[in-house]
Amino acid sequence: MEGFYPAGWDFEKIDACIDAPGNITVRQPHWNEGFNLVQCDALGELTVPKDQRNFATKENLPTYPGKIAALKAEGAKLVLMPVLIPSAQSNGSN
Repeated sequence: MEGFYPAGWDFEKIDACIDAPGNITVRQPHWNEGFNLVQCDALGELTVPKDQRNFATKENLPTYPGKIAALKAEGAKLVLMPVLIPSAQSNGSN
């Protein structure tokens, strides 16, 4: 992944922002005092249809080039969204 992310990104600081999923609702000292969590309902009909979900599984990854080529042939544009993954040093307690 070297060279993929913009120069200057401090991954140690980014990793320090990562916590265990169960802690997502624990209020943090750096939150604005006016910020409040709001529970949302499930998306229901507005969710991504099952046949359009493309999770990066071992079985699904090899199909990506064909799917991308077919979409581009129909005029679609490719947009990549980076996902930050905790480093091996992070244990989720940061």
